[in-house]
Amino acid sequence: MKTLLHRSGIMILLLSSVIIGCKKKDVPNTAPQVSTTGMSAVTGTTATGGGSISSDGGAAVTISGLCYSKTNQTPTISDDTTKTTTTSGSFSSMLKNLQPSAIYYVRAYATNSMGTGYGAVVSFTTGNGAPTATGVSVTGIARVGEELTAAYTYSDPENNPQSGTTFQWYIATTATGTGEAAIAGATTSKYQVKAADEFKFIRVSITPKSSAGTADGAEVRSAYVGPLDVESVTFTYNGQQVTYGVIISSKTGRKWLDRNIGAERVAQSFQDYKAYGDLFQWGRSADGHQLITWTDFDKGIPVSGTTLTRSTSDIVSNSSFIVTEILPFDWRNPQNDNLWQTPVNNNAVCPVGWRIPTIDEWTNEDISDMEIGFNRLKLTAPSDRGFSSGNLSVPGLAGTYWGSTISSANPARVTAITIYKPGVSGGGINPVARRSNGYSVRCIKDQ
Repeated sequence: MKTLLHRSGIMILLLSSVIIGCKKKDVPNTAPQVSTTGMSAVTGTTATGGGSISSDGGAAVTISGLCYSKTNQTPTISDDTTKTTTTSGSFSSMLKNLQPSAIYYVRAYATNSMGTGYGAVVSFTTGNGAPTATGVSVTGIARVGEELTAAYTYSDPENNPQSGTTFQWYIATTATGTGEAAIAGATTSKYQVKAADEFKFIRVSITPKSSAGTADGAEVRSAYVGPLDVESVTFTYNGQQVTYGVIISSKTGRKWLDRNIGAERVAQSFQDYKAYGDLFQWGRSADGHQLITWTDFDKGIPVSGTTLTRSTSDIVSNSSFIVTEILPFDWRNPQNDNLWQTPVNNNAVCPVGWRIPTIDEWTNEDISDMEIGFNRLKLTAPSDRGFSSGNLSVPGLAGTYWGSTISSANPARVTAITIYKPGVSGGGINPVARRSNGYSVRCIKDQ
């Protein structure tokens, strides 16, 4: 009997083990089961896809999403992925930053503690990419009567040529865009500033368009330029009528002529030799001594010769450049401190209502190098003509501009400012400049 019971107990234990073992095999933990849905809302750089988790595999899903690749036709989570927090059922996700006109391979995935399950692979082709306009800016002189131009760089992902790009010019009352309004009819790449635009601010918008594919790109607007100045000044110089524009300093708000006296044009760079102008001896009239023929940014030929004979009057009887090594280094003997001084302004070389700036007015502009001087006042670097030789210094290196102020350190001398090109040390205010030097003249408006 005991033997029978013992055998029966063994059989029960074995049967229990078999039953328990069978239950574990009936519910194994596996990777999730997931399917991939088709792609939609496809553009040149984005697309929307998704999937559906039909089983978590017996363990909680921790992450799901889409994996995709241009090169791997069976993408995995080692490729590019999107991520969602969906743990069961359907989900959707957007693919971003895609390359236009490219084939992508996509499949859904879901991950649990046992691994990652994948859906079937689907493929799609991104759309044609839109063109772009970068570096949008306004070039030209912000002055009534001048022509402004929209500058930009066009590009297209498929290199489709530009066709039909649109423009719109806008005007506002402040540099921050207060009261901005589209200018009627101003829909080309160029705009001529009108009298009604005086003291306002202007910018341009560009919508790039290509000849094929996705035609329209995103609109891009430039920064404002201005304020637009209506003033111009016409006067007689060197026997000819000339017209100069006006620059309003962004530093001080003062009005300056837009070029050096004698310059052919407004400077396009600080080494634009056509904007160098002439080199005057301090206090001397425009009698021809100042004329220079510029042939390159570093080359010029003085029109006038030199003489050692100093003048005994304000009006010199010839056009020679007067050189001297005799103190006080002045072309005039005796000296006259009343030249280029307001209100009489004897020997004036600036037009009526304009004058040589004082040294304080130069200082207030805070110009530390020629790049700043060019950007602020369109200054150039013709250098100077020597007081004792009449030779030109090194054009293109620096510009030296007269001040009207008599030197307080040495009343026989006057003041000037020398501005070097970037990277060259030195320069600044010269409180003891020799009057027989030949320097540039830039005129400031009387207040």
